[in-house]
Amino acid sequence: MINVYAEPKTKETCEAGGVCSDSKDIFNFYSDDCSDTNFLPDYCFGACFTPFYVSDDGHGYCPRGLTKGLSGCFLYYAVSPSECSEYGPEFSWVTAAQTQQDCETRFPLLCYEGDSVLPTAKSQQECDLCSGTLRPVYRWSPGEWVQEEPQGYTWAKGNWTALNRWEPTLNFNILEKEVSSALTQQFALARQTQALCMYNPMLETLKRISCDCTKDSQNPTTCYPSDVSIVSVGVQRFCSGLSSGVRAGSISVTFHTNTLAQGACTHVGIYIVAASQFQLTPKETLTAVTTHATANPYSLIVNQYGVTVGQVLGDGARLTFDPPSSAPASPMVLCLSPHGNIAMSSEYVTFDFATTTDTYQAWVPANLKAWRNQEGALCANISMLLDNTYWPVARYDDWNNVRTNPPLFPGDVAGGYYFVGVLFILLGIASGVLLACACLLINRKVNLGKAITLLVMLFGVVRGLHLLLLPGGSLTSSPSSLAGFYLLSELPIFLFFSAYTTFVFFWAEVAHFMQKSTTFLRVMRVPYIVTNVLLYVMFILFISIFHSISPQAQPSLTLAYRLTIAICCIMVIAASVLFGGRVVYLQNKMMAAVDDTSKRRTLFWRMLGILLSCTCGLALQVAFLLNSAFNKGEVA
Repeated sequence: MINVYAEPKTKETCEAGGVCSDSKDIFNFYSDDCSDTNFLPDYCFGACFTPFYVSDDGHGYCPRGLTKGLSGCFLYYAVSPSECSEYGPEFSWVTAAQTQQDCETRFPLLCYEGDSVLPTAKSQQECDLCSGTLRPVYRWSPGEWVQEEPQGYTWAKGNWTALNRWEPTLNFNILEKEVSSALTQQFALARQTQALCMYNPMLETLKRISCDCTKDSQNPTTCYPSDVSIVSVGVQRFCSGLSSGVRAGSISVTFHTNTLAQGACTHVGIYIVAASQFQLTPKETLTAVTTHATANPYSLIVNQYGVTVGQVLGDGARLTFDPPSSAPASPMVLCLSPHGNIAMSSEYVTFDFATTTDTYQAWVPANLKAWRNQEGALCANISMLLDNTYWPVARYDDWNNVRTNPPLFPGDVAGGYYFVGVLFILLGIASGVLLACACLLINRKVNLGKAITLLVMLFGVVRGLHLLLLPGGSLTSSPSSLAGFYLLSELPIFLFFSAYTTFVFFWAEVAHFMQKSTTFLRVMRVPYIVTNVLLYVMFILFISIFHSISPQAQPSLTLAYRLTIAICCIMVIAASVLFGGRVVYLQNKMMAAVDDTSKRRTLFWRMLGILLSCTCGLALQVAFLLNSAFNKGEVA
């Protein structure tokens, strides 16, 4: 290479000189003398060189420790010819080209194909076949003489100025204190939120329990007030221009950079409102068997038509802002986690948030585009309204236009009720036809057989009406229809008892008729009548007492009522087995004198079959009543 700093600098020497591009490869990078960019000695343009190594597939490569250049491999750790020779005869010290001919001819020509910047070692013929061009490895850039352009000078008068001047700068002591104060405040608020969330709900409960320990007669009023319980679970400070958030239990709040007005800050208080204190308590009714659908106790969302259109999924969140004027004007992200103990009804398919005011009388859907995050919480961008509580809800899609409540039972269950109801009606009609035939064709004298048929007819008709009206919601326990509810729901059970007690009395009559004893029958008529009268009096007394006691005591009375009916059924079973078995025994004894064994055996099995079928039917009724007694169920 020609030293461009050499003298003299004339047009001839400039144009005769130049630079070869091999200086990119051939340079003594590790020599201390070659680090000065102002003047470079000639020996700086030298390097330890060896040709490419050839792999098995014919490609050139450089082993580890050597640097790959355009012309071969370079060992830059050798900074002099003597050091280079120590690595073996295949290594030689090369210097940068000083002339154009040396630059372009010292290494074989390479083939450049199309736009490729990586050349290949091909012959002229092979390169032409590939539409390539043979060019030197390195290129010579000749010197260029540029005509000078003289510039004029002006005289500037000197003047005295201060060597130093005073300018404002950062005070790192103050900055450190401000940053430390901000971090301490954020950490303190985070710890305060953690403590409030962990202990405050528990302290709220313990406070009421400790208040009730004094056994004061006024404690239910003072210790358990009727107002809504709102518990503080978190605090945080938010400022504009910062995206930050806070999580307190099931509540998560995130402020965007533009949630607050420019330069504004607000202190946020987070409160939780337990959904359990608003769950619906179904109106209790005295029933021996619960056949009504159980309502969702968290179906709190009712539209303008009075139709239930959604349910609450978890606890509510209420935020306060200090000062109140600093409430955000732009949306923030609020996430509320559904409660694990609240079951979601399948008919509600749309997630949303609902709002309530201080009165907590109406849950109004906010029609927000809510989504579920990775943790399952329900989230939405909301513009927080002061004095409002937000709730995670599920609702109908077009909730505000629903005008009718959904059916109490699924289609197959309702169909089963209708089918069984029709069977009971047909039973009543068949019994009525038999009773009419007995009165018109035989005689109109009252006997036990006609009494049993009459009771079965009434039982079938009333129970059939009850099952037909139940799926459509026409049969309710509202105060206006309470009498009809009890007549259709509970009266069939007592008609069933009366039919069986009459049947037992019929067994007793047959048994003592076979023994030609009439004294026993006269004695039994009074207990029979008294037992049936007491059954209906008990029915009326249970209903009267049930509606005069507190709601807390009603479930216990319902249990006692169901157990009483089950015990009565067991007593009827015992009496039926006793007298029915006696009839079968006496009949078999009387038929012993009959020579026709086949007729005697047929009559025996017929009477025994009647006894067993009636006993099993009543036993199934007892099992059904006991199951209802010990399984909770609420009337919708």
